[in-house]
Amino acid sequence: QHMGAQVLDLEGLARHRGSAFGWIAQDPQPSSEQFMNDCADTWRTFDTRRWIFVEDEGPAIGKCSTPPVLYNLMRNAPLVVKVVVPMEARLRLLVEDYSGAEALKKSPDWQEKMVESIERMIKRLGGERTKKAVDAVLTGDMRLVAETLITYYDKLYDRHIANEGGNGSGKGERLGSIVMVEAPSDASELDAHAVGRLVIEQSRLCNYSSRAADIS
Repeated sequence: QHMGAQVLDLEGLARHRGSAFGWIAQDPQPSSEQFMNDCADTWRTFDTRRWIFVEDEGPAIGKCSTPPVLYNLMRNAPLVVKVVVPMEARLRLLVEDYSGAEALKKSPDWQEKMVESIERMIKRLGGERTKKAVDAVLTGDMRLVAETLITYYDKLYDRHIANEGGNGSGKGERLGSIVMVEAPSDASELDAHAVGRLVIEQSRLCNYSSRAADIS
């Protein structure tokens, strides 16, 4: 967005990061109705002849429902960019975003809520991995928490990216082109601006499908 691109920040408008831990470092969420209105107000400012960048979210972002028409357009986007970031940079970013000063400031009961969020995932994580993550939270080893959960989320996101309906089954194919954008492989910290430039460059290489114009 700082580079002049049109961005619909769904997580920002929903005040939630979309995962089981999306509540961290966020203000209370708006109602689904208010969220949909905010999405519409933002969309009205866009020039639909140009690319509009939007996170590949699911049908719900925390307690907010993604507008159905918008969600359908997202799943039919002509271009899907998967950003690949080195593991060390990802782990550092996760630890800072989910257990840094801002996270603790927003949630005085942060540790208790973290444990609750992890335990609600026991059917998906399994007992051993759940216990490992909970113990790491209680001992303050947030890097271990990130390492324990990241593999699960990577598989989940990969299925979501490939699946036409976005329901996580992994069946079907997206109609748009899926391209990879890789951050420098030796980076220990994420350079968001560098990645942003790569994404914008990739969008310029992709033909602007007539399907994109239908978004208006």
